[in-house]
Parts: sequence; C-alpha cells; structure tokens
Amino acid sequence: MIMIIVNAVVMGLQTISKLREEKYATFMGILETTDAAFLIVFTIESVMQLIYHGYRLLQDGWLVFDATVVILSWAFPTMSVVRAFRIFRLLRLVKRVPSLNNLVGALLTVIPRMGAIALLLGLIFYIFAVLFTMLFKEVSRNGQLSEDYFGSFHLSLFTLFQMLTLEWSDVTRETMVIYSWSWAPILLYVFVSAFIFFNLVIAVICDAVAVNDDEEEEQQKAIKEADEEKTISLLKERVENLSARISEVVKSNHEMQHSLEVYARQLQKDRKRKIRVQRKSQS
Repeated sequence: MIMIIVNAVVMGLQTISKLREEKYATFMGILETTDAAFLIVFTIESVMQLIYHGYRLLQDGWLVFDATVVILSWAFPTMSVVRAFRIFRLLRLVKRVPSLNNLVGALLTVIPRMGAIALLLGLIFYIFAVLFTMLFKEVSRNGQLSEDYFGSFHLSLFTLFQMLTLEWSDVTRETMVIYSWSWAPILLYVFVSAFIFFNLVIAVICDAVAVNDDEEEEQQKAIKEADEEKTISLLKERVENLSARISEVVKSNHEMQHSLEVYARQLQKDRKRKIRVQRKSQS
C-alpha cells in the first residue's frame, strides 16, 4: 500500500511543468528512474500473483487491472496514456482501507435508488429544456445573448446542465436584460434541480452509509456474541472436565477408603486369630 502511494506521488511530481526546466533535470531523472523501479516491482508482484492464483486471477478485477496496466506499460513504454492509467492503481487503497471500503460499498448499494433519482432529474431536464427553448429561442438565435444558450433543444440541455453546477447567474443576467421576468423560471429550475436533487442524493447516500454502519455494528455485535458463546462453551468444557476429574478423585477416594476398611477388618481378624492361638497354647 505504501509503494502505491509513493508511486502516485512520484507520478504527480512528474506532471509539474516547473520541474521540467533544465535546472531540475537531475531530479526529473531520479523520478523517472524511481518510476521505472516501481514498474519492475509491480511486474514482479503481478507474476507472483499469477503463480499463486493461476487462472483464478481472472476472477479478481483488481488483479486483472494491475496485470493489464503492467503489460501495457512494458508494451507501450512511450505512450503517456498508458502510463497515466497507472495512477488508477491508487484506487486499490479503497480495498485496503476498511473505512473507504465500507463507504464505497454503501455507495454501490444506492445505485438502484440513484437510478430513480436520475430518471426524475431527466424528466426535469426535459421539461425545462422544452420550456426555455420556447421562451428564449428567438433572442438566443438572434445573437442578443453572448452565447447561443437556448437556440435549440440540445443547446438548452447543455445550458441546463451548466446551471445544475450552479453557474446560472451570468445566463440569468443576460436574459434579464431582454426579459425582466426571466429570473423566475430560471430560479425555479435551479431550486428544483440543484437544491432538491442534491439533497435527495445526499439523503440517499447518508441513508446508505447509516444502514452500512448499522450492518457493521450488527456484524461486530454478532462477532462479539460468537466470541462470548465460544468463551462460555470453553468454560463449560473446562468445568465439565474439572467435574469429571473431581468425580474420578472422589471415586478413587471411596475405593481407597473401602480398601482401608477391608484391610482394617482383615487386621482385626488376624489379631483375634493370634489371640486365640496364644490362649490355646497357654492352656
């Protein structure tokens, strides 16, 4: 993971134009050598992964991506596009860092609901694109605006997308010069699309993250309960073993006591026999 981060930093430094000046040539040479060394290390890693996983490597998307990037890097070493794709290896941090992995998992779970939101946004786009094209088409085509914002349906869609990024003030001011009332439909669109849409997206994502956190807490709770059950079962097993040993000791004690009693009776019998023999001999 550390090597991936360092490699990403090295690739980022190579994009700084100031470092391409003559006085930084030595430093750039070091960066290129370091980048080549990382490529060798990643190649060795890919080969070891192939040896370890075999054909099962094709079942892991990350490993396939790593192998593809390494192969293309060696096949087309001068192509900047191929080298640039190596920066996507930084996404492997998502798999290595649990918090990022949980967040991405939560985002993937909201894709079905995001589809419904995207459909709603598409309807809003269509309605306001038709509306703005009908309202402002003439002034837009006649060059009364600095740009052809609403001259056709597809231009209106592009302008609406620009407004979705909250860059709507310039367009509004230009149209208000011609139509003083134009701020009303534009602000209505901005309010409906930007604020409501973004709030819906944030709400869905927050809900997914909350659900993911609850599931993680339940998993941790289940693991804790399993550990407790395992501990309890282990204690029960030890208690049962101890009880069995105690029972064996008690049984051995009883047997020993019985043996002592038998031995004591035998001694008493022998003593009485000796006394009888002595009496007979005296008489």
